[in-house]
Amino acid sequence: MLWLYGKWNNLSLPGSNGYIEHLSSNSMDFSISRLLFLPFIPQPASDYNTIYTTLLCALENAKHYGHDVCIVTFDQPLYIKAREIVAATPEGSDLSKIVLRLAGFHLLSSFLEQLVILCKEVVSKRCFP
Repeated sequence: MLWLYGKWNNLSLPGSNGYIEHLSSNSMDFSISRLLFLPFIPQPASDYNTIYTTLLCALENAKHYGHDVCIVTFDQPLYIKAREIVAATPEGSDLSKIVLRLAGFHLLSSFLEQLVILCKEVVSKRCFP
């Protein structure tokens, strides 16, 4: 849209591809990178103790890097259990500083599931008053 406005306003701009390339160019040097291995917890993933340990490890990493809030992403079955653990902690505790996120695929599938339920309710009310 911005490119179209510039062309309409007779500004000297490169073609749309060149304009997008110019916008997305970054002067940061990405030549130095490193691979890190995250800690591995050799326990069943769906166990409450394992999820609690994972939350504590994530919180310790956040503290180590000076973050006040820790954001952790889980898939749906683990998210529900992690939500229960965080909700059961007293307000003001370290675990209450954790923000839980539902992974993208599961977030989308939950949304679509609710949409299907809503559509079924609408259809049943129209067909069977």
